[in-house]
Amino acid sequence: MLATFASVRVAAQIGAPPPKSFFDLPSDVQGAIRDHMRPHAKDQAVLRRYANLVTSDAFVGADRATQLAAVEALSKRPTDAKLGKDLQAMLADPRVESGAKTKLAAAYGGAGVTATTRDDLRRTAGGPAFKALSPDRQSDVLAGIVADPKASDPLLFLTSDPSFGALPEATQSKAIKATAVPQRSDATRDAIDRLVHTPEFGKLDEKSQGRWLDALGHADPVVADRAGKLANEWLDKPGYQKRTDDEKALILSKIARGADAPDVVTVPVGHYEQFARPSTLTGGATRTSTAFETVKSAEAKTYTVTIDKQKIEVVIPTKPDAAGGVYPNIDEIRASLERMPPSSRKELKRVVVEPRAEEDTGARARAKGVVSLYPDTKARTSEELTSTLVHETGHELGERVWGPLSSTPQQPSAASQGWKAWEKAEESDGKWPSAYAAHSPHEDLAETMVLYQRVRGTSEEAAARAKMPARFAIIDDLLTR
Repeated sequence: MLATFASVRVAAQIGAPPPKSFFDLPSDVQGAIRDHMRPHAKDQAVLRRYANLVTSDAFVGADRATQLAAVEALSKRPTDAKLGKDLQAMLADPRVESGAKTKLAAAYGGAGVTATTRDDLRRTAGGPAFKALSPDRQSDVLAGIVADPKASDPLLFLTSDPSFGALPEATQSKAIKATAVPQRSDATRDAIDRLVHTPEFGKLDEKSQGRWLDALGHADPVVADRAGKLANEWLDKPGYQKRTDDEKALILSKIARGADAPDVVTVPVGHYEQFARPSTLTGGATRTSTAFETVKSAEAKTYTVTIDKQKIEVVIPTKPDAAGGVYPNIDEIRASLERMPPSSRKELKRVVVEPRAEEDTGARARAKGVVSLYPDTKARTSEELTSTLVHETGHELGERVWGPLSSTPQQPSAASQGWKAWEKAEESDGKWPSAYAAHSPHEDLAETMVLYQRVRGTSEEAAARAKMPARFAIIDDLLTR
């Protein structure tokens, strides 16, 4: 014990005269100092760092909890030549409130925390936005900067807006943690900041806010970046921007259910092979056709694909607009028709390849079993083309049984009892099969149909039904109509 006291005295003599005696410190602080110095009794450089810290005016004037945290921080990084000085500077900084100094001292000792990171921590903790946060949220911010120093500025921007303080504590915590995920992309961090500060986000219920932030803070960067892209796409839509804050909040609450979902439901390679049935192909003569939507008429080859006695007409233009992109050919369409689940294929009477592109349109369901396919920037895979047809026949089935729907997330309209039941099922299930499904109940039915046909009869079916039991039950019934 006497040897430890002597080490403190010797170490203190190496630096400037102490402003206050070691023995005036609280007894448990003295004990902590002795315990941490003992392993370094022969290392004068380390002893000097301890002595300079514990005899400084800033350390002596700090509260007991902060003193203990500072000593503990130095003990974790005793060879860090600048840590002791940084601790003294932080303890002496009048901009940092007393309660925050304890948290900062603990953060300073974190593994991998550099002098630059400590500057960021101190700068953040000294700002008015940080002081306005609750103690727990302050801890979230400091932990976020320690986890990823590049999150320092984004966290400062996030918390500095007055609207942030009006959010529920749980929402604030999720927003801070989502922003501070290590290596989070700048674009996604920007999307978090932008979304959280909108008036409509503040109007969401806490569950919907959490859904958005869980997606934006997802550990998988693909999921997080996709959610950020989805948020920006909606916030940028002219039609969205023109709506009231209450209307925007309704849209955001609906889209939140698919914020962590893929853009569209995808199907594994080879999945549709289980449905493959042979077909016969007849026709192919060239004649003028009026079957198109994008032109009044054009020369086209008209084929008939027959599968299990079901006849499906396929119309393909002979001279499509080359600038439109890549058009599916008869062999690709025939193969996809052969591999469609029979319960979806029965809705088809005609497939029309449009001779011109239409912006943001890959396919469209038309009246009474007609589906138009538009060119794409690249050739669709067999699974993509088949899924497109399954999706569009989902539209066909819904309208055949329930009638047309003119409802969107922005403007729910009076729909038939069938569509109303579907919307209630959406609310009950609380999840979208894809982000695209959030556009309307019509798109949700079509996307859920693709998911249904993807998992039906597989090991994935039970889990999918557990997530969307109400809608799967409705589809069970629809496919018998």
